Amino acid sequence: MIRYPLRWHHLALVVWYPDTGTDGDALAQLQQFVRASAETAGAAASPLFVADDQLSGSAWLPYRSAASDAVADIRDFAAARRDAPRVAIGRMAPGVSGFRRSHHLAQNARSVALARGDTEQCVIAAEDPGLSVAALLGRSIPEVREWVGEVLGELASDNDNDARLRETLQVFLRTGSSYKAAAAQLDLHSNSVKYRVGRAVARRGRPIAEDRLEIELALLVCHWYGAPVLRPATA
Repeated sequence: MIRYPLRWHHLALVVWYPDTGTDGDALAQLQQFVRASAETAGAAASPLFVADDQLSGSAWLPYRSAASDAVADIRDFAAARRDAPRVAIGRMAPGVSGFRRSHHLAQNARSVALARGDTEQCVIAAEDPGLSVAALLGRSIPEVREWVGEVLGELASDNDNDARLRETLQVFLRTGSSYKAAAAQLDLHSNSVKYRVGRAVARRGRPIAEDRLEIELALLVCHWYGAPVLRPATA
């Protein structure tokens, strides 16, 4: 009845414009963007688009089998268009359950974009490292902000210096606490990484060995949400 192949693989999108993000018929522009994205990303049939309100809608792109490059293709397509809407992308999944699951993940990705207050055009995808976990952790931003402050101490401050320290510490922990590996990923000298990690630990106010998992999760939340989960910058 809806002329959409529910038994295939699906990649769900949520697309939207901010309140002042477009002139004219926003829904028509969103539909046009979805159709063009589907063509660019190699969808095997016409996409399904459902309006959520006057400025947003949900869409599904159908594929006969899983396509590993579809998300990257959509991201590149959106980046090349000045009039592109905000885009949240789920994971590709098969069948009716995959139709639902991909949409749910796209909605979760959108919730992160909305919570962090993106002011520029953005594409955010469930497959982005750590995003799905951040979405689950960020259901109550005030509670998350309080928890992040408890875990990271002064390192949770909203300023450029602490942001650099958090990034360095996050990469350091992700690379198995290897200064050399972190330095290669950050394009820094290993001594610079060692200095930044030391400063991060000092800003936190206590060692990082005993509650490493909580630290990594808190850093992940800071990476995805930014200012809404950080302590306000002091003058």
